[in-house]
Amino acid sequence: MKYAPYSFSKINTFFECPQKFDYSYVNKISKDKDYSDPSYFRRGRFIHAYIADRLKGGDGLLSGFADVDMEDKLSLTDSAETTLENEYISISYDFNKNEIEKQIFLSHQMKPTNKARAAMLGYIDYFAVHDDFAMIVDWKSGKYRPDANYNQLELYAVWVLEKHPEVTEIDLIFYYVEHNKFSVRTVTSSEVESFKNKIIENIDIIENEEEFKPTPSKRSCLHCAFFDTCSEEHGIIL
Repeated sequence: MKYAPYSFSKINTFFECPQKFDYSYVNKISKDKDYSDPSYFRRGRFIHAYIADRLKGGDGLLSGFADVDMEDKLSLTDSAETTLENEYISISYDFNKNEIEKQIFLSHQMKPTNKARAAMLGYIDYFAVHDDFAMIVDWKSGKYRPDANYNQLELYAVWVLEKHPEVTEIDLIFYYVEHNKFSVRTVTSSEVESFKNKIIENIDIIENEEEFKPTPSKRSCLHCAFFDTCSEEHGIIL
């Protein structure tokens, strides 16, 4: 495969803008010199690291993250602690199995494999399994979105079900840490087969693409790491 390994964000990038996919993963050009990650990216990285450390038994006293100011860190820490105490989350601590920041690898046929043979990879923030039930959680920072797109968690559900065939029902959860709210979608094991087919189909579309044309969008372009480069190359005016 030309562009493997894939991830949810890599596939999403292609369908958002094929040109951005080309810049990021095909020609792998440098980001615009004046580009810097938005604050919600930096805050999100801190939240993920803090929650992972606490779930692993740490004290949350993280080094680094100089790009997040102290006031934000204190606010995010308070929100993260509230998240960890939420009944819906905390009940899973006593499940048969739970894992934190699990890296997963899937073949083109959506079967678990190793890194060297992976067509798809990803990181599950947190998942837990109890008898025939599983929950997959992705920690979110920023705005609460009750109408979330679950494609990312559908990918993770494929791996969880392959590893735990006894599971018949999975809760897919986006947990918005700063708001102590979550969006949940419950899926059955029979639905997961359709997730596999959709992922395989999307990979095949990308693999067979011959041109990577830009898809101008004011919302996306203004936050793109290649906005200046793309504007100069294609004469895009928003």
